Amino acid sequence: MKIIVNALSAGSGGAKSYIRYLLPKLVRRVHESDEHTITLLFYKEQLELLGGEELPSWCTEVVPSHTSTLSRIAWASLSLPRYLEESGADVCFTPYQVNWRAFRHQHTRCKDVLMIRNMEPFHFRRYQYSPKTWGRNMLLKKLSDISLKRAERVIAVSQFAEDYLSHTLGLGPDRMKKVYHGRHPGFSAAGDEHADQSLCEALGVWRPFILMCGSLLPYRRCEDLLEAYKRFHERWNVDLVIAGTGTDSQYRAQLEALRLRSGVAHRIHFVGHVNRETIQALYRRTKVCVFTTEIEACPNVAIEAMSSGCVNVSSACPPLPEIFAGASVFYKPRDIDDLGRQVERALHDDALRRELRNRALARAEEFSWERCADETFYALTSW
Repeated sequence: MKIIVNALSAGSGGAKSYIRYLLPKLVRRVHESDEHTITLLFYKEQLELLGGEELPSWCTEVVPSHTSTLSRIAWASLSLPRYLEESGADVCFTPYQVNWRAFRHQHTRCKDVLMIRNMEPFHFRRYQYSPKTWGRNMLLKKLSDISLKRAERVIAVSQFAEDYLSHTLGLGPDRMKKVYHGRHPGFSAAGDEHADQSLCEALGVWRPFILMCGSLLPYRRCEDLLEAYKRFHERWNVDLVIAGTGTDSQYRAQLEALRLRSGVAHRIHFVGHVNRETIQALYRRTKVCVFTTEIEACPNVAIEAMSSGCVNVSSACPPLPEIFAGASVFYKPRDIDDLGRQVERALHDDALRRELRNRALARAEEFSWERCADETFYALTSW
């Protein structure tokens, strides 16, 4: 069986991590089988996503770069189908939920396997977005639903994502395969304490703190944590650090206004996007890592926090209980007082902190890129 992996859509941080840590292992797994072949399609500038890991030249193919969205869509709609036909491909795996070939209504022998990894477009209507972001989500939902319905198989990165496929889109069990992400080997509880402290101080963070990280978008409900901090900061007795950026300028302005009105703006640190070394230090130094998000698929930040031995407090929205599996205390979504109480427990109950830390490290061990590669290989080759 000839497998083509269409990696051309990898642009976000999560997608880049998936490409970097999954694809080299998937190539080796296919090569070991002696029954299948695999080719990875990249733009030239994407080769750096492999992190310097050398792959055999026979398994990578560089396609012409495209400077505009329209040219990329045209290539995926017209040139990619011709390439698949001429190469004799049996399976085309696109680790994304939009497949432009699905809109051509053209019968082909090549089976399409997609991956549902972004749940925001399916639930965004509950939140206030800027017009631009609202329109983007609306379009992405329509494109995703059509593509997913027409795919021969879809990899779901959590039970929550799989439930959408079965309950909303009506996909049968033979067309779905649940495969969790792996964990980044660089995130661990062990680190240089002095170096970690220096990295935090470089951000202007000198006191003990609690941490929230991830893209700043309305479904992340960062405003809930800001309100809880305003009410409970004296009892918590820590600073608040928020790491991450977002594409919705209206929401970011709302958060900054809340910070300024809090009365404790000097203790709330929006540090923006930080490099890997710094986020690792933040995970290891934080007293509590807080997840107020209400829409996720398989959040890498949760896996990173557990790998780092964080004490976690999370909303009870799926799939967070599924991903943490007991390695967090949970609060009722949008209940600010409950959020405040659970963070206070996690800060000051030493026995609970030890238990949560141990559970986090144990749960993190269950997320493996090797297992992800094996299960992805099965999804691509078992028909």
